[in-house]
Amino acid sequence: MKTLGTILSQRVHQTSNFKSVNSAMVVGEAQKSIRKVVGDNIGKYAKVVYFKDGMLAIICLSSVVSQEIKLNEVSLINYINKKLGTEKVRKIRYLA
Repeated sequence: MKTLGTILSQRVHQTSNFKSVNSAMVVGEAQKSIRKVVGDNIGKYAKVVYFKDGMLAIICLSSVVSQEIKLNEVSLINYINKKLGTEKVRKIRYLA
């Protein structure tokens, strides 16, 4: 028999509001992390636009910026997941 606290905890994680807040937290942390991993000169030309199902989408203003981030992709994913305390980000999608 499950306790009321366990049931409520499970239901909270299933709601769309929780998923939206969780995604917003990942996007915010990822935006900060880009500048930490690749530096401010490159990071200021990249914008994290959304996070869904383990995929982080980033818009880059030039192919040079997207290439630089792609070269550091593994480090960036590891850094973001370390900051979040869990492995949420599995891959990055680059948008033009």
